Amino acid sequence: AARVPPEPRPPLRRCSLECCRCDDVQHELPPASADARVAAVANYIAARRAELARQSQRELQRRKAEIAEEKRKQEQDQKRKQAAADARKRKREREDELIRLQLEERHERLREKERARLR
Repeated sequence: AARVPPEPRPPLRRCSLECCRCDDVQHELPPASADARVAAVANYIAARRAELARQSQRELQRRKAEIAEEKRKQEQDQKRKQAAADARKRKREREDELIRLQLEERHERLREKERARLR
């Protein structure tokens, strides 16, 4: 059975007003001076847009602060890890030096015993 391709959908028509779901692309608000109710709607739309812009700005600032905090934490963690690695390295160096000194003392004692035996 051959598949029949679906018919292409007509382009989605949208009203020129945000949030309006009508199909009329010519739909526009009358001028605010025409009616107090229209002015009230226009004021509401302007206030809502301003509030959304403020919310968006606050969210952007909050996200920037989160990113900066995360970066600061990562840097602190990296510094802490590096400090721990440096401390381990210094400890190994001290232990190696102690072992070297102990071996030197042991060799010196053996040499002294050998010298004493040969006398």
